[in-house]
Amino acid sequence: MLKNIISAYKKVLGRMLRFTKKSIRLPVRLKYKLKYVEIYAKAGMFDGLYVFPSLGVYYQTQFINSKQWDFLIILDACRYDFFEKHVWSFMDGKLLRVLSPGGYTIKWFERTWYGNYKDVVYISSVPFIRRNRKFRTKFLEIVDAWDKGWDRRLHTVPPWKMNNIVLRYLKFLNIKRRLGLHTKKTRMVIHYVQPHSPYIAGPINFSRIYDFYMKNLRKVVVLDHAVLVHLMDVLNDLRKVNYVLRRAYEENLKLVLSYVSKLVPHLPGKVAITSDHGELLGEYGLYFHPIDAMVPELRCVPLFIVK
Repeated sequence: MLKNIISAYKKVLGRMLRFTKKSIRLPVRLKYKLKYVEIYAKAGMFDGLYVFPSLGVYYQTQFINSKQWDFLIILDACRYDFFEKHVWSFMDGKLLRVLSPGGYTIKWFERTWYGNYKDVVYISSVPFIRRNRKFRTKFLEIVDAWDKGWDRRLHTVPPWKMNNIVLRYLKFLNIKRRLGLHTKKTRMVIHYVQPHSPYIAGPINFSRIYDFYMKNLRKVVVLDHAVLVHLMDVLNDLRKVNYVLRRAYEENLKLVLSYVSKLVPHLPGKVAITSDHGELLGEYGLYFHPIDAMVPELRCVPLFIVK
């Protein structure tokens, strides 16, 4: 069983790597094919889509590096199209489609947070942000939600635990202000894992796959690929695989939006919601975010100004 999974994983990974080399080579040599131009055009990437006149925002990076937010909520791997479909069931506000500078979290972080942010507390459920020394020195503080928010059964930091961590930190700041120990205005970034996998919501139960992965494959493959290979092995139909992944992703997004909507009333100030990058769910034969490519499913993300 284990050998079959590893063999299937290598085949899938090989296809991803071949695509990655091809997609990287084209921009470097400036050999843009018509199909890529068509993809960008359909996504509106040539028609001034990213203009937000009232705030002067053209790209996500400009807004994040402005002083026009007090609380910035990051939904990891959140696509614009899925967000647009579901956000109105939970919150009201102004929605804009913006361009993310990176196709995966590390690249996004490096290209977005290029200055010093000594007035910003970054509460992160993504572990490698705090592990990076360069990142740690940029902010007033990085709070690692993994320390107290990790759920062993779900193999992630669920959004309800993230909410509790944020609320506790806000109470801590208020106490320091009352004692005169903290006088400067502090902004906050709240980085949720979801809708990124593990998928913990909806009728599809992935817990057995996650448990098997943690016991047998943790040092061999990444979790996303283990799920993908398992689905391909069981369903043996790409259309069914894509449907299951999209459904699971969508349910994860609805789950985190429900908890974000519960947190927002407790945040005193201007609240904005965005994402570090999007997610591939079968487009171009690729899954998740294996490459730093300029494709709309990875780079088109929401910017939502909460009313």
